[in-house]
Amino acid sequence: MGERDARPGGCLSVPKEILGELAGYALLFLLLWLLPLLVAWLGVKHLWRIARLRRTGTRVTGRVDADFAPRRLLRGGGPTRAPFAFHTPDGVRVAARQRLTLGHNGLHGGQWVEIAYDPADPEDADIVTARSQIAAATALVVAGAVLIGFCYVLPVYAFAVDARG
Repeated sequence: MGERDARPGGCLSVPKEILGELAGYALLFLLLWLLPLLVAWLGVKHLWRIARLRRTGTRVTGRVDADFAPRRLLRGGGPTRAPFAFHTPDGVRVAARQRLTLGHNGLHGGQWVEIAYDPADPEDADIVTARSQIAAATALVVAGAVLIGFCYVLPVYAFAVDARG
C-alpha cells in the first residue's frame, strides 16, 4: 500500500486561481438569474400599486411644488420625479414625490393635479394625471420579460437545439 499524500488540503483542495474563477462564474450566474426577475418584479409591483391607488384610492386635488422645474431630457437639469403636496379630508398636509416616471409628464411647478392616495398610508400617493408612471412601470415589465427571454429561454432553446445534434 502506498504512502499518504503529504500535501496540505487533501483531495478536495482547489487552487486559489480556480476558486476565484468559480466564484466569478457563480456571481455572473446569480446576476443573470436574479436581474431579470428583479426588473420584472419591480415593474409589476409598481403597476399593481398604481392600479390599486387609481381604482380604490381616495382622490383629492393637490399641487406640484412651486419650485419644481422638470429636467429637459436632452439638456440635463432638475429632477423628473415631481414633488407634490395635498391635504387629506381631515386637514392633514401630506408631501410626497412621484416614485417612478420616464419624464416630467408635462408637469410644472405650482400646477394643480388630481391625486389618489391610500387612506391608511397617505404618503402612498400617485398623481392621477401623470401617465408617465404607468409607462415607466410597463417599461420595467417589458425589460424584465426581454431579459428573462434572453437569460432563461434562449439558453434552454440553444441547449435543446445542441442536444438534437
